[in-house]
Amino acid sequence: MRRQDIAYRSGDQHHVFPQELQKWFEERFQGSEDIHEYTVYLSEGEHQAVHLTAKGAEVGATKEPDLLGWNQEWKNFKAQHEEASAHEIFEEAGRLMDKYRISAAEIRRYRQKKK
Repeated sequence: MRRQDIAYRSGDQHHVFPQELQKWFEERFQGSEDIHEYTVYLSEGEHQAVHLTAKGAEVGATKEPDLLGWNQEWKNFKAQHEEASAHEIFEEAGRLMDKYRISAAEIRRYRQKKK
């Protein structure tokens, strides 16, 4: 169990793939994936951190020079990779989860309870 889950048990589910880009993800996944299958429980602090926009901000005690915020990162990726494959999209999701220090969060279907 992650330390965040122990300290902040009341975390909410958040989509790995932003819902505001759902149509684009659906086009790219061509029916093979459902964005609602990919959510993570985050504490309120973690959720605020992934949406943080700042130059030189810290996430998990690590300085990041280019925190744009989760949704903006995805908008930029889409703009630069309009025809991205599902594989490339999943690689970007992993990169962002690492960058925002949420890689250890368990991925669950939306509305599925934590164990």
